[in-house]
Amino acid sequence: MKFRKRFYIHTIQRKYALLTFLLLAAYTFVLAVALFLPPTLKLMGESPLEEQALAASQFIALSDRLWPAILISVPIFMVLSVWVTHRFAGPVYRLEESLKQIAGGNLGLQVRFRTGDDLQELAVLLNQIIHQQGEALRTIQSVHQRLLEAMAQVRSKAVAPDQLNQMLEQIQIQIELIETLLRKFKLGSPAPSPLPSEESPKKGA
Repeated sequence: MKFRKRFYIHTIQRKYALLTFLLLAAYTFVLAVALFLPPTLKLMGESPLEEQALAASQFIALSDRLWPAILISVPIFMVLSVWVTHRFAGPVYRLEESLKQIAGGNLGLQVRFRTGDDLQELAVLLNQIIHQQGEALRTIQSVHQRLLEAMAQVRSKAVAPDQLNQMLEQIQIQIELIETLLRKFKLGSPAPSPLPSEESPKKGA
């Protein structure tokens, strides 16, 4: 559990560990071909027995040194890849969790990364977005409350006729403020509503 919290944080690390393994496997294959091909050709060819014996001894020496080194280095490099990638896997995990909270309507959070983590600029940008959206919603909430109060006064007939025009002007100012805020947002086209099924029963049927 401690290893998972400190090093293995996000599934993206598994991807890079696998990529590291594939790169090491490709490198090992190329290295093995480069090292073992010359003595193998001598062993398969019609070289003198002395050269074949020398090639066989080289083949055995390479096998004794190379394969243990590969078996040790591959796991080490895969663990190192997990350890190195946790510097940006942690921020990715925190960004995902923060975006989930924002999608749920929480605009009061503050995104913080650990010291030394990568992607610090994304945290700053996301905090700016949260602040701006929060300020816009607070303004809309305040205007909504003022409009409700004005409507309550009008319905209660507690507004004198000479104050009605002044109140309407204030309402117009609040509406223009909402329109100014809404112009800052770019909304896509709304999803088309599903057409009623022809097979659905008609009302009153």
